[in-house]
Amino acid sequence: MTPPENVPARLPDPATIEGLLTRLPTGADETALAAALTEAFPGFSFSAVSIDDRYWRDTRSVIAADATRIAEYRPWMKAELARDNDDIGALWTRLRESDLQISEWHGNTVYAFASTGPGASDRLSISSVVRKCFQCSAGKS
Repeated sequence: MTPPENVPARLPDPATIEGLLTRLPTGADETALAAALTEAFPGFSFSAVSIDDRYWRDTRSVIAADATRIAEYRPWMKAELARDNDDIGALWTRLRESDLQISEWHGNTVYAFASTGPGASDRLSISSVVRKCFQCSAGKS
């Protein structure tokens, strides 16, 4: 039996979606995401929307001036504090003029969806997090 022409050739899979997301240019909006998904998965017409669902990543990193990751923030900071005999003032003074930075990841959740049929529940949806890395100076307020 031959499937009807309007049936998609393949369903979206995690590996293809992840690859598509990594190829999108920085700053791509929901329209670009929907277009890329529609192109990658013929037979679906995607729409996308960003909602105010904030995502925060608990893990922070210590970053050098050349943008290389030095370490995970919490264990590194505990070790640095121990170097100064748990004297927070001494630690602050020592790190205040350094070029070290702390990264923090957060972003919004984006939902992409496409109809798979005429029914109200005939929908395919994909959620993704649009991540942003913010860096702030480790020793400056």
